[in-house]
Amino acid sequence: FGHAGDGNIHVGIAAKDRDTPQEKILEARLEVLQKAVAMDGRIAAEHGIGFIKRDKIGWNIDVSTLALMKSIKQLIDPNGILNPGKVFPSTIACSR
Repeated sequence: FGHAGDGNIHVGIAAKDRDTPQEKILEARLEVLQKAVAMDGRIAAEHGIGFIKRDKIGWNIDVSTLALMKSIKQLIDPNGILNPGKVFPSTIACSR
């Protein structure tokens, strides 16, 4: 689901039944993200990165850009009270 007119899709993965291990659902979500990036897609758009994908932010954004983003966030939010922990992970891996 999403808004195809501007190229955004939102992926929701549901188990076939209650016996499906949570790990399988997480693996499927990760595979979708990897495929999107492999096709030059982005893993986040207008809704932001959030908790689920914050550790993957480096898949689309290089280290120097992330450093700039962090410095801007620090200027705007020096006390870290605006959406704490929802954009930047403690460590950033810029590879998939």
